[in-house]
Amino acid sequence: MPHKIVIIDDRPNRPLLHLSAESFRTLKALPNVQFVTSKEKVDCGQFDVIAIHRSYVVSANLGDEFDNLIKNNSKYVIFFSGGVSQQTITDKGHKAILGSEIFYSPHLLSFCKDLDSDEDVQLYKLLYGIDTWRLPIMLRLRQLYWLDPDKDDTDIDDEKEEIQESLGIDTADELEKEINKLIVAV
Repeated sequence: MPHKIVIIDDRPNRPLLHLSAESFRTLKALPNVQFVTSKEKVDCGQFDVIAIHRSYVVSANLGDEFDNLIKNNSKYVIFFSGGVSQQTITDKGHKAILGSEIFYSPHLLSFCKDLDSDEDVQLYKLLYGIDTWRLPIMLRLRQLYWLDPDKDDTDIDDEKEEIQESLGIDTADELEKEINKLIVAV
């Protein structure tokens, strides 16, 4: 089933700071994309992906509400803000925190087009691009495999599990084979 995304931004012209006018028009015309301002009421339950400017979440004290959408309804939530310097994806791939310039990058248009397919939502596709999203997270997973396996670190174990689940990879050998396939294809 195709996925729908709502983009909630208090500044309707913010996308034009990062996207061409043509890309923005194309994005707004996609049937699975709805843009709303933070002043408009929106039923987030009807969307699979909710992208919202972080300042609105903070000022309206809505952090818990969005965390509940992730946990209870398996929604994907993207918080974006100009003040974010490090991009992160957490909560088993259901939550992203991105800088506005990363969120409103050319990857957004292809990500939203991809949402119209029946494939699972992968927020990594928004961050790294539809065609190249797997390699960066495979390399991160490789780094995690190299860490001391006897060291008890639940954050690392959780990250490893999240990435393995996103990629559908269970072992270090399997990972190396997939990395080699991608590198040869480049």
